This record gives sequence, C-alpha cells and structure tokens, in this order.
Amino acid sequence: MKSRIGILTDRSIQFNTNKFLGSQLVNFLPLIITEGIPEALSKPHIIEDKSIMPGKRYQMILPSEESIQKILDTLSDQYDDVFILVLSQHINPLYSLLKETITKIPHSANFHLVDSQSISIGLGLLVQIVASSAHRGFSVEDIKTNLRCIIPRIYSLFCINNLSFLYFSGLLDPAQAVIGEMLGLSPCLLMENGKFIPTHKAKNFRHIIELFLEFTSEFENLRNIALLYGDGYTSQDFQTFRTRINHQFTTTSYCEHAINPVVSCILGPQTTGIIIMENPEK
Repeated sequence: MKSRIGILTDRSIQFNTNKFLGSQLVNFLPLIITEGIPEALSKPHIIEDKSIMPGKRYQMILPSEESIQKILDTLSDQYDDVFILVLSQHINPLYSLLKETITKIPHSANFHLVDSQSISIGLGLLVQIVASSAHRGFSVEDIKTNLRCIIPRIYSLFCINNLSFLYFSGLLDPAQAVIGEMLGLSPCLLMENGKFIPTHKAKNFRHIIELFLEFTSEFENLRNIALLYGDGYTSQDFQTFRTRINHQFTTTSYCEHAINPVVSCILGPQTTGIIIMENPEK
C-alpha cells in the first residue's frame, strides 16, 4: 500500500537531531565526490568519508538524468506525492537538473520540486518540517503553504577559509580565489534568497565568533540556532559562543555539528557557519 507523501533530498543535508517525526519518509539522491578532475583520471578517487582536505581539488558529480528518472519512478510506486527539496539552485545545478527531468515524466504532477534556498542544516530543518507534516496527515497544499512561510525565515551566515573551493564550485572567480587565499582573507557570506552575499571579512577566529553573535542578536523570536564547524575546530572552541547563546535565547533549540563532506566540497573543509530559523508569526 502506498504512503501518501514522501520526500526526496540530497546529501548536502544535515539534521539538527538524529530522530524526528516522519524520518522514514525521507529518501536521498546520491552525490558522488571525487578527488581530482574525473575527465583527467582513468580511475577517479571517490570520497566516501570526511576526507575533504585543503589544498586539493574535488568535484561533485551529480546523478545522471536516467538515474534520477529511476529514483522518481521508484518513489512514485511508493508514494502518492513526493516533495523534492535540495540545496539552493543558486549554489548547485542539481535543482535545474531535477526540474528538467521531472518535465519529461508522464506523472510529473505528483512531484513537488521546491527550491529550499538553503543548504546543510537549513535544508534539514525544511525536510524535517515536511516529514513531520506528512506524518501528521497534512495535505500537499497545506505543506506548500507552510514551506512558503518558513523558507524566508531561515538565515545562514558562513565564514569561508578555503576560497579555492568556492571557485571549484563555480561560486567565485579564479582571480578572486587566488588573491583571497594569498592574502589570507576569510569572507563571511550571507545566504539571501538562496544566493551568497559577501558581508564581512573575518580577521581571526575571535572575530568570527563576534560576527556570529552580532548576527544572532539581530533576531528575537528564534526557533532554532545551529552552529557548523569544519576541520581544525572542535565543539570546545565555541564554548564562549555557546554560553552567550544559551543565556540570550533560553527557549531556542541550539545544536552544533561538523560540516559533512558535501558541504565541505562546496564551501571548503574549514568553513564555519551559523544557521537560524525564526518562529512563524502568530
């Protein structure tokens, strides 16, 4: 017997909790990361764990249109409707590939492709909300309405230490990446409408913490705060930040996570970030 609603997402996603309502409804698109340029290698080295390292080149290989069609056909057999939420279309072409593929499927009306305008924990929060709503029996239209309300209420700020990764991801000009790394610049990028907008240049780790605290202090009614950190950092490094956040936002859910390999491949393995979600207006 079919389930009413299923969810398809990608491996850039990170969840703020290991257990959430409707988690069994979530399915994943494969994203393969290779070290080096696949076209130039006879046997590309596939990265399967947290081994993304500064100073090396990686490439993320998207699933083929044929493999996407097979996944969608399988999900169509399992669910009446499928919500598809992947990383922002302004960060990666996966969204556009899915959109094009869905148009070629006869039962395309059963697939609901949504631009998350986010990545990592931001994407995870949206998927968790859809999963919980589907589990509780919400209709497709109710879930769409809820998403339209929530997506603009998720804000992300990332501090980037490895600018070459932004270049490899097609998010930065090569000259900017080379000069930025030579000068040791660590730009902070605000995610706005799914696009990265430069805001500040972090001078050092202490300055990053100050910028993150300043960012969160602009909001009052927050539901979630998530801290992401890459290689070279541990949770202990953020003790001051954690203490300040817990003091200021006593009723807000707070979590800390190491970034996963896909996010590392896109933004760099030494990236730090803060993702927040406002409570909806009553």
